[in-house]
Amino acid sequence: MKSTLLYWMMYKKKEDWDSFKVAFPANLKGSRVLVTSPYGNVVDSNWKSHNLGKLSNEEGWSLLEDSAFGTPKCNEKSLKNLGKEIANKCNGLPLALVAVGGLLRQHRNIADWQRVAENPFLEINREGQIYRYRVKKTYNDLPDEKLKNCFLYFGCFPMGHEIAVCKLIHLWIAEEFIPKIDEQGYALDAEVEAQKYLNDLVDRNLVMVVERRINGQIKTCCLPDTLHEFCKSEGARINLFHVMDETQRLDENISSTPHENISSRRLCFHSYTNNNFDVLKSYNQKGSLCPFGKHIRSLLLFPSQNSETFYFTKEELATILNTFPLLRVLNIEFFIKFKLLPNELYNLHLLRYLAIKSNFDSLPKLFKNLRALETLVIETTSWTLQIDEGIWSMKKLKHVHTNTSLQLPVPPKRSTTNSGGNDIRTLSTISPTSCIKEIFQKTPNLKKLGVRGDLSGFLKEPSCSSFGSLESLENLKLYGQYDKVLTFPSGILDARRLKKLSFFGTLFEWKDMEVLGSLEKLEVLKLDDYAFKGENWELSNHVVFKHLQYLRIGKTNLRIWKLATKNSFPALRSLILRNCSSLQKIPEAFAYVHTLEVMELFHMSESAVQSAKEVKEKQLNNCGFQLLIPPKMEKGPLTAYTDTLIEQAVNSMVRYVEWASLWGGGPPSLYLKLKDVSFNIQMINARLQETYTNPIASVDVWMVKTFQTIVNEAKGVAHKYWHMVVYYEDKTLTKFLEPYRRKVKSFASKIHSVRSKVTMMICQQHEIDRHSPTINRNNVLLTLQIERPIDFDKVIKKVEHAVNKLEDMVGDNVHLVSDIMKSEIEEMTSQIKTFTGSLLVACKSPLANEHRVLRVIVKKFETHVQEARDAVRNYFAQEKKHGLAKSFDKIRVCGKLNNVASEIQSINNEVKTLSEDHKEDLRHLQEDYNKRSSDLPLPKKDGVTH
Repeated sequence: MKSTLLYWMMYKKKEDWDSFKVAFPANLKGSRVLVTSPYGNVVDSNWKSHNLGKLSNEEGWSLLEDSAFGTPKCNEKSLKNLGKEIANKCNGLPLALVAVGGLLRQHRNIADWQRVAENPFLEINREGQIYRYRVKKTYNDLPDEKLKNCFLYFGCFPMGHEIAVCKLIHLWIAEEFIPKIDEQGYALDAEVEAQKYLNDLVDRNLVMVVERRINGQIKTCCLPDTLHEFCKSEGARINLFHVMDETQRLDENISSTPHENISSRRLCFHSYTNNNFDVLKSYNQKGSLCPFGKHIRSLLLFPSQNSETFYFTKEELATILNTFPLLRVLNIEFFIKFKLLPNELYNLHLLRYLAIKSNFDSLPKLFKNLRALETLVIETTSWTLQIDEGIWSMKKLKHVHTNTSLQLPVPPKRSTTNSGGNDIRTLSTISPTSCIKEIFQKTPNLKKLGVRGDLSGFLKEPSCSSFGSLESLENLKLYGQYDKVLTFPSGILDARRLKKLSFFGTLFEWKDMEVLGSLEKLEVLKLDDYAFKGENWELSNHVVFKHLQYLRIGKTNLRIWKLATKNSFPALRSLILRNCSSLQKIPEAFAYVHTLEVMELFHMSESAVQSAKEVKEKQLNNCGFQLLIPPKMEKGPLTAYTDTLIEQAVNSMVRYVEWASLWGGGPPSLYLKLKDVSFNIQMINARLQETYTNPIASVDVWMVKTFQTIVNEAKGVAHKYWHMVVYYEDKTLTKFLEPYRRKVKSFASKIHSVRSKVTMMICQQHEIDRHSPTINRNNVLLTLQIERPIDFDKVIKKVEHAVNKLEDMVGDNVHLVSDIMKSEIEEMTSQIKTFTGSLLVACKSPLANEHRVLRVIVKKFETHVQEARDAVRNYFAQEKKHGLAKSFDKIRVCGKLNNVASEIQSINNEVKTLSEDHKEDLRHLQEDYNKRSSDLPLPKKDGVTH
């Protein structure tokens, strides 16, 4: 007789279940036992455990309503609306919804529900709450203090922050959370131990996995929102770290006792602004050391919610570095603009982890003073990054991550085996000129290598034979320049431990793929953006990729792909094909690869899609096989964005923003941010369209998918914002003031969220551009099926007229203002005038109407000019009202006048950014126009063609 036993217990260890299951008979009668546990490693089973997913917003509200009201349901409309808002903020997490519902059950007044709606996670994590008690109990069950510190450390990051595991592990190691010696005194690999710690936290459901690698390892993770407040408060309580909010200043934490609130050794700023460190300037001006500075070992800075790009001066950074001379971790998550790092940075002799984003192009000889440095992460807008030979004296350096081509010096001949370089495990990415025998011999433990630039010299013998020195190499990435067919590097075969290979823009020939079959341990192979070229690829029967699990081919002119045998890819689990629109058919042999779990197609021909479906039909015995094809693909490849859902969503979002303007726009600062989001989304959309029509440019499928999600989110925010503006337009705000404030605050958070994601996408686009720096834009096909041509002559005349009006207004009134604002206004006007000249030339090109990016540039610039006119007019009016502004310093206490001055400064920065970001767009358009114009016959004169 079959029976089912439902049993629940808070199992914590596998031993708990093992001791319990002996009571069950092994009589094969088909009985079932259902075990639930917050720990993922309790039950040893041949079947995968079922992980509960998040609830939808509707399901979340239903659970919250049941917890708060029971029966009957909530009938009060105001509470119901607030309840739905609270449920949405709980992000579909059942335990949080039940905890918040229990809290709300005790309070039925609007004020309490509004307080909870501000931050539900803060409320359920207060002392005395049952939810906090449960979390604290789980936290106390962690086996040792180091694992507890690793868990709490997630609170150093902003809520919802997605963290790359390699970054997290390097930070944990730098913070000394990971043991390096076991109980018997034997040395441990800290990175392996850190991975175990992370897996333990994931198994206990204290950390969420966002993305996994093909081998099952965690790639990115984040802390559940419900636990963030606990980690922050508990971390502060035990002095592990202190999180500063946007409105806090360091001097506010200085009490009469010896800085009791700054006793923790780690400072984190989730919304960094200039005001946070104002107190430091006074100490530096006096030449004295800030009293609490000597305690701080780690400094983590994240951007303010009001600005994704932060303008740091060199002096401000130097002030911070002088204040905290004993730093071991310095992590700056926003861009800072200066060409040279301050020398004060190189005085941080204890620094182990440095992550910084800027536009510098070299690290000087002083860099070697950072002798304790283990991890260096640099993002720069420069094309190359030069490092002095001092790097070879840094004995503890292990990981060097850059987003550009790193130029390493030749190691000095006098260096010994005990000098630096031996422990370097990561060089990502370096210049091909740095791929020489001397450097590879200096880095025998190198595991991850990325090379970007002109690969032609590097891939020839004898340079390529240098791979023989890299006996530990497991991951290799080559970024070519799409400009020439390259010789395949047979020397790669000397790196016998290679598990992962990635090629971009290398233009190898398909026949060379047979060489890769000799790499016995190869598991992941990514061939993106014309890594290989040619219309035919036939893999002979003696070539077998024995351990290859993941194969990705992106953007190629491959038409015919044949496999001579069914056993070419016996271990393949994932086959990803992107933008291979010429490929006619997927090889039938994949129907007999029984390990295959996923086949994903994007931007493929109809015949390729049909052959993939036939493969799926023959995979009858493989129940886990998935064929993933975007819905649009059912009708054929995507050839024009004007017909896609993305284009429709972008147009809808733009309409909602324009409609909000017609109804007054709502709060000015909010509307300007929303409009800025709208322009940036239009710009990304235009660039993606340009990429689709360029036969050699890269198309990142995940970027497209992410962009579609962001556009839909932005459209939803713009739609609801427009409704709010319409709803409150004719209302007496004294009556509706409190709900209006809450709405505005809610929209500020939503707009900031979208704005941050859009900014990140823009950075990703810049990164893609850097991967292919030599793409000839003259080859870009700019025919983008524009529905309605723009009369650029008319548009540019309108802009010119507005600029002239602005110039006249400034000329007539600028003598009234202070020297400070006179300089600011004149600089802004000059910037606008200069950019207008560049725009005028570009718009005269006959190709202007085919250039979607140019349309958005003109539209955005026209808005900036209008904003500049309004701001200057308002400023002059305020000056006249308050008297001549030679006494500006006295007047600046007047908030209204000061706000207008800040607005002018903001517009000035916006125009600078627009000019800098799109200087190349206008230049390339003009070059294209000049080239085409030179190919045309001269106009007829008196009936004669010249």
